[in-house]
Amino acid sequence: MKFNNNNSDTHHDLDYHANDAVFFIDSNFRIIEWNKAQEELTGIKKAESLNKLAWDVLDRLTPERIKTRRSKTALKNTIQANYKNKVDSKPILLDIQSGDETIKHIRQNYFFLKKNDIDYLGFTSIDLTHLIDENEKLQQSDNYLDFLTNTAIDLFQCKTLIELYEYAAKKIYELFGSEGLITVSEFDLHKNTWRIAAYQGLNETFQKISRLIGFDVTKMEGEIDNEYYQNLKEGELTEIKHSFNFLTNGQVSLRAEAILVKALRHKGTYVISFKEDDTVLGCMTFILNHKSKTPNKLLVESFMKQVSVHIKKKNAENKLALSEGKYKAIVENSYDGIYIYAGERFLFINGKASELSGYSDEEFHALKVWEFIHPDDRQRVYELGKKRAEGIAASSNYEARVICK
Repeated sequence: MKFNNNNSDTHHDLDYHANDAVFFIDSNFRIIEWNKAQEELTGIKKAESLNKLAWDVLDRLTPERIKTRRSKTALKNTIQANYKNKVDSKPILLDIQSGDETIKHIRQNYFFLKKNDIDYLGFTSIDLTHLIDENEKLQQSDNYLDFLTNTAIDLFQCKTLIELYEYAAKKIYELFGSEGLITVSEFDLHKNTWRIAAYQGLNETFQKISRLIGFDVTKMEGEIDNEYYQNLKEGELTEIKHSFNFLTNGQVSLRAEAILVKALRHKGTYVISFKEDDTVLGCMTFILNHKSKTPNKLLVESFMKQVSVHIKKKNAENKLALSEGKYKAIVENSYDGIYIYAGERFLFINGKASELSGYSDEEFHALKVWEFIHPDDRQRVYELGKKRAEGIAASSNYEARVICK
């Protein structure tokens, strides 16, 4: 995520998982980022926190039942010590009192991030209040939240969609005790087709059986069933009763299915989608055997939401790269000279503009725009450009002389 440090003109790129409540402080202990999830968790708006001393803002979250005259001083000492030590913390459980006076149980940890030789202290918080059973929260939350925290960090390291799919399949397979079969199906909604993009669980015995019956999971693809697609839209982990024959568009025969069910000692099939807003981009299917652990619905759904965030990001990056590539090809291969400027400086010059004018790219960037325009035409060109910049109707086609090298 990119944010602006209001104490300077420098922009710093700080990456973190967008669904976590996050804030950052600088070396002056002032808050420089307070994301939307942090607003929702605390009831304190970003505008109320930016550039404020961290302990002044956080003291507002101290529950009244434990607040004393020394609470803010204790907060200050803790934050200053944490920044000085520059060591990432272990997660801690604590209570906060949000803006509507609701007591919330959160899990918080802090970490250091260095950008452009500047140290920032970041805090991430996860709301545990929604966990219904207190005993279950104490016993399981550490393992589950460690899993979500660690995978959130790992997902940022995935460079491509395939890496994301393979990582997601691997982590889910581990959750189920490394038993059964996990497949990731990628959807092409323009063609209304699916294909297997990643998988986990194809041990040697299963691969031999698969080859004998003509079932190669790595090459499976087919047409998306509309009813099946609609059932995926909720984004929930769902046990399905569909046969392998149905799920593979008939590519697994009923006879082969009977062999697979026996070989796997199949005990159940689950499916969950990954989505971009309301659009299902694909799904993960869990074919469990007698040794597989029972899936934790909340954990799997939370993890898949994380995966969906990163898939959405990768899709956006891929579309942007494609768009930039097309734009560059059109501009660079144009028979017309093209240049883009802002104020008095050139931002971009294509090859044809350099060829026609005799100026190199470096020479163009050293020129002021109006030095390139013939003196007799400068005022007219300037007025036309000013009108367009102000939204006033002005001719976009006109002749003007330029000074070549």
